[in-house]
Amino acid sequence: MRAKHLKLLRCPKTGRELDIKSAQYVDDRIEEGALLEPVSGHEYPIVRFVPRFVSADNYADTFGFHWGIHSR
Repeated sequence: MRAKHLKLLRCPKTGRELDIKSAQYVDDRIEEGALLEPVSGHEYPIVRFVPRFVSADNYADTFGFHWGIHSR
C-alpha cells in the first residue's frame, strides 16, 4: 500500500483513523508492517503490500465455501 492512501482507510471496528506502525518500505510503497487504531489498539497487518482487515482463517474459510458452491 502507499502511505498517501492511509487517509482513505478507517478501522472497521471503530471507524477511527489508522496510523502506520513498523513499516518496511520498497520505493514509496509499504511492503510489510501494520495499521494501528491508536485509541482501541486494534491492529491490522500489511502483508505483501496489502492491508489485511480480516484474519487469514476467515479468508480461507470463505474461499472454500464459495469454491464448493461455484466449483464449475
